[in-house]
Formats: sequence, structure tokens, C-alpha cells
Amino acid sequence: MTIRTSSLPSLLGAGGAMLLSACTTTEFPAVDTSDFSAAKRELVDSVPVVDVHTHTFNSRFLPLRGIVLAKRDMLGDHAQYATDARVLALADLITRMTGESKLPAEHEVNAKIAADVSALAEVRNISAEEVAADPGITGARKLLDPDKTKPVDKLTRKEEASLMDFVALFDEEPKGFVTLLKENSKDKGSRSERASEYFHFLRCLTKADNRVEGRFQSDHNERINLAVSHMMDLAPTYNQEEENPRLYSTRDQIRRMQSQQKQAKGKLLYFVAYSPFRDTWEKDREAADGRALEIVRKAYESGGAFGVKVYPPSGYRPAGNKIPDPPSSKWKQPLEQWKARYEPKNRPPVTGDDLDRRLLDLCRWAVKNDVPLFAHCAKGEFEAQPGYDQLADPRGWQLLLQEHKELKNLRLCLGHAGGGGEWYSAGKWDNSKWGKTVYELCRDYKNIYCEFGCHQDIADPDKRKIFTGNLKSLIADSRKPWPDGTPRDWDFGDKIIYGSDWFMPMTHASDRLNYLLAFKSAVYDAGSNDDESEMLCRDFCYRNSLEFLNVEERIAKGELPAKLATNLRKLKSIEPKVPAGR
Repeated sequence: MTIRTSSLPSLLGAGGAMLLSACTTTEFPAVDTSDFSAAKRELVDSVPVVDVHTHTFNSRFLPLRGIVLAKRDMLGDHAQYATDARVLALADLITRMTGESKLPAEHEVNAKIAADVSALAEVRNISAEEVAADPGITGARKLLDPDKTKPVDKLTRKEEASLMDFVALFDEEPKGFVTLLKENSKDKGSRSERASEYFHFLRCLTKADNRVEGRFQSDHNERINLAVSHMMDLAPTYNQEEENPRLYSTRDQIRRMQSQQKQAKGKLLYFVAYSPFRDTWEKDREAADGRALEIVRKAYESGGAFGVKVYPPSGYRPAGNKIPDPPSSKWKQPLEQWKARYEPKNRPPVTGDDLDRRLLDLCRWAVKNDVPLFAHCAKGEFEAQPGYDQLADPRGWQLLLQEHKELKNLRLCLGHAGGGGEWYSAGKWDNSKWGKTVYELCRDYKNIYCEFGCHQDIADPDKRKIFTGNLKSLIADSRKPWPDGTPRDWDFGDKIIYGSDWFMPMTHASDRLNYLLAFKSAVYDAGSNDDESEMLCRDFCYRNSLEFLNVEERIAKGELPAKLATNLRKLKSIEPKVPAGR
């Protein structure tokens, strides 16, 4: 049974780094620790962990309406279900339950949804009764309602049919999915099925935003010493006006992230999101040249932000931009969103040179102030239109750095390390592999790192061994002198970073502690002796992250909660042994 890789994020609006890998329901076994040496066992149990890639936003940080209207073409045969009225009602239902302990009363929420949908979708006189009778909406309520008074396996035939009608919006086999829901409801403790991951994702997406970080720590048994939460600025991409409470404004989002950072007892920091379309987006009243950079600059200087999140699949490259062709669609919204990005009203069209200049300005500011950037770098995942995932190609960063030598010290982490693929495949990588480019950037530039979030294959024991072999080989290769014979000051082991991309679903690596343990074990085994293994594992788990985050300089600049600064100093002060010969 295969998951549609883009339909669920399309309809449920999980921005950011959401990847639902096409896979079966098989969950890989727990890491076998029986053959761990005493040194390995002690280290993996005690080593501090910085998770450099998490999310603690909720549905009100995301333009759900714009997202669902943009994505219907990706539903294939099931697009017949996805009328304007239905998908907008689903988006409103998710938004309205966010932060609530119970789903709002049916008659109340249906009346409001009917009015909202009628106004936006040009559907005249839709009634609350019609919304309530829609099988997709009633099915959605059964998935989203946090009050589990009726287990899924106790549904009537009519209720089950309603649920399947909703599931058909995002899954190729709705009947099989409902069967999984039934099985899962009988075993409350199981997290082995993808159904459980969907429930978990929805619960996180609809939590009050000040409670999401607590769920993150709960999922990891409070074992994460520091989490880095990444924002997503998608309103301009999907052309949805910011209006509280349905969609928090970027200013409100930054305030809320700053509040989360203060309340997390020193264990959370955040990266502010960057969108180059802020300069010209017609629905941003402050749109002007430099607006996008000004947002991140203020968040960094006075809003407590630690760095900047860059998300090319929103519609731009790091360099070498060409405006994509307008979408061909039977729905009008994708074209309207494309025009909002590239042909804004009452302004000249946005050109590739315009986007190049905006990204260059961001990077020059980042280099001048030594601000870390975190960029999505993987295929698939959350693209504004089909094919936009290719805009995350790391060769865009390579081109930028080759053309602008003044950026040689750019502090950058490439999220997902180019994706899974070759990291878990034996044999030589060719130049078409994104992982190879990621490796070369880390090898050749002092401040470029890579992170392995959402690499589910690490949980497979056989593929984990291949990953270890590839890592060991790349570290050895990176220790070769520069072409002129000069020794290198770093190797690839200094550039690898742990990240989970929590709370995005990982359907066969859903046990987050097992996922972390799998990575610890794989990296430890890449060392040639216990000393080098300890160094690699410590570097991967926390030290490389602290270097990427430029912790000492950021503390010196101030604007951080006292407990966060204290925790960062404590993590920075933990000094591992330095093995001989490295």
C-alpha cells in the first residue's frame, strides 16, 4: 500500500519540511544494542543532543486555504472530490479547532464555515446544513476531533463511508487506510502504522502553539538538550491574506516564536523565515524593495531569532533564477498565485535577476553579521507547484558561491543533506546526485554543514551499514590536501549535524528515540577506533551544531532569554577528547 507523497500535505497544510515518503507500513526494528562495546554504549546513552531541525508552529502559521487551492491537481483521480467549497471547509475546520481542547460545537462551526466558504469560493447561499451533510466534512471531524469517545473500529457503516470519502482526498486506497485506522484504534499504544503518524501529525498541527514544544520533548522522553524550530513564511507564496486568527501575520508569528523561546526553559531557539516575494506581494501593505530582508534583520537583531530559514521550493533558487512557466490547470487559483509571485499588480514583473539580487542581498547581510542560514535541500517534499522541488538543487548554492567570492564564509546548513537516495546506496556517486554536491560544499567551504532530517532509511539495519560505509569513505576523502598541497583545517566529520524534521510524519521510523539511536550508532561506527568514534558522535550530536549556530557570537550580541544563554554556554563548555591523528 503506497502513500501519495504530496496529497496529504496539500490538503492538511503542513508547511516546511514535510515529506511523506512513498513506503509500506513496515516499521524497522529497534536498534540492536546487544553488540555495542562498553564505550559505545556509555556514549550513546549520555551524549548531549542538539536537534537542529524541528517545527513548533501550528495550522495558524500556515496559509491553509491557499495551499489546498493550489494543490488539487496533485490529487489525480480524487480531484473530483476537491471542489472549492469542500477543500476550503476542510481548511477552515482544521484552523478552527487549532488550540481547542474540544472541536467547536458542530452547529456553530458549520455556520461560520458556510459563511467563509460562500464568500471566498463564490458559492452562493451555502448553508450550515449543507456543510454538516458533506461526507468529507463529517469524515474530517472524525479524524480531527480530540475527544475520542468513539473508537474508529466502532464506526457505523455510514460513518465509515463518510470517513473514507474524506480520506479519498489524500490517499490512493481510502478503504485500506480506514482499515489501518481501525487496527490502530484497537492498540492505543502502537505507533507502528502510518495511521498513527497521521494522527500524531494532526494533533501537533492543531495544538496551541505554546504547547507544541512540550509535545516535542515528550516524544523524545526529554532527552533533547536543545531544539531549533524553523518558521515558514508561505503567505506570499500562496497569496493568502494574513488575518487573525485564521492566519497569523508574519509579525505575530515572530512574536509567538519569541514567546515560545522564552518559555522553553532554555531548550528552544528559532530561525525566522525568509520569503523574497515579500518585496512585491500586493497583500503585504509594507511591500517594498528590501522588505523581505528587513523582516529577518529585525527578527535577528531585536526579536531573538538565531538565524534564517530559506525554502527554495516556494518558487526561487539561491542563484541562476529563471521565472517558471505559468501553471496549466483547470483550477484558477494556481495561476492567480503564480501571478502574485511573479506578476504582482501595479508593479513591474519579477525577473530572475530580481530574485538573484534579493538572495544575494540576504547572503551578503548574513556574511557581514555571521548569521546562520538553514536551507531546505531535498527533492519532493512541500513544493508550491509540481517541479518546484528542483529549485532546492544544491548546485544553486554552488553557483552562488562560485560567482561571489565574498560569500566564501557564508554560514549555511543544507537541510536533509540533499535527500536520502545515495546516502543509503552502495557504489560511486555521479554528479547528478544531490548528496555529492552537498558533500563537496561541506568539504570545500569552512562554514557549510549538512543535516540528515527525515532520513527514514537510517532505521533499516542493512541500509544503516551502507550509510556508515559511505560516511567513513567521505571523511577519508575529505582529509586529502587542497589541490595546492595545503592541509585542510576540517574534514567531513566536522560538518555533519543531527536533525529530525519533527513533527513531520515518518511512517516507518516513527519511534523518534530509535531514529536518533540509529544515527548515533551509524556515526559512531564510522570511526576507525573508539577515540575517533567518540569524536565523530559528539560532533554529530551537538558540537557541529553549536559551531554552525555561531553560539558564542550570538550570546555576545544579547537579546536571548537568560535560560537559553545559560544552556548554550553549558553545551559549549562540554569538551570531548580529541583523538590522536585528527
